[in-house]
Amino acid sequence: MTLPNTLAKPGQISIIALALTMMSATNAAAQDSSAAQKPAHALAWMLGEWEGSGWQMDRTGTRNSFDVYERADAIVGGHAVTFTGRGYAPRGGGDTGALVHDAFGLITHTPTGYQMRAVTFAGHQQDVDMTITEHGFEWALQLGPDTRIVYTARLDGEEWLEAGAYWPANGPCRQTFEMRLTRVGD
Repeated sequence: MTLPNTLAKPGQISIIALALTMMSATNAAAQDSSAAQKPAHALAWMLGEWEGSGWQMDRTGTRNSFDVYERADAIVGGHAVTFTGRGYAPRGGGDTGALVHDAFGLITHTPTGYQMRAVTFAGHQQDVDMTITEHGFEWALQLGPDTRIVYTARLDGEEWLEAGAYWPANGPCRQTFEMRLTRVGD
């Protein structure tokens, strides 16, 4: 960069260059310190392809089993993680059965913490706060003012376990979803 003569006086170019160098180093240090907040860092264990089985309870209380396939990817330099999940019934038929579970999530880090935009099979979408735990994460879908489904995921050895529990405004909590996955690819 060439500075106009009115700005560049003898000795000033080296001071300006030093200031620019220090600003670059400060920005790089700030980026390195925020690396731990990147979703790809916090959720590194889940990145890749997973397969397994699961079940979900419908509104009548019937438990339906399915084969499930999940994929989690780090994007935009690790500042976001996407995941897609699909489940096919009946269990044991692979991905040739009826699609009964179809979900998408986009996880980012905001000034207030981790957030996920969840899009469900029915087309509903919701931005939800996510809590990163020692071995996984937790999040909840609000179904009404006092009703929600709370999801908890964790890595247990080599297995990704995830469960969903329905918390009604009145009455007992009950589990409505579970899946157990093993990694099949990066």
